[in-house]
Amino acid sequence: MLALKARRRLGKAWWSLDVTVEEGLRRLEQLCVMELLDNGSGQVLARQLRDPDAGQKQLLDALGLGMPGTVPEAKAVVVARKKISQRHKPLAK
Repeated sequence: MLALKARRRLGKAWWSLDVTVEEGLRRLEQLCVMELLDNGSGQVLARQLRDPDAGQKQLLDALGLGMPGTVPEAKAVVVARKKISQRHKPLAK
């Protein structure tokens, strides 16, 4: 139900921009954080959030969202050991 509500909210906000939810999410997933590392120690010296392009800014503005001023250090590590196709059986025809 939460996914359905999120999809409806995005669709309603982006309706006037003539963008589907899938197109908008693909556009926003291009936002990223860049880290400047020290060559010697490998320590993170700075984190910078890339400025959104005009299209990404329109999508964020339609949702009433802005970019954060600072970017905290990511402490979570996600490891996928198996591909989804290996874990699930294909649907029978």
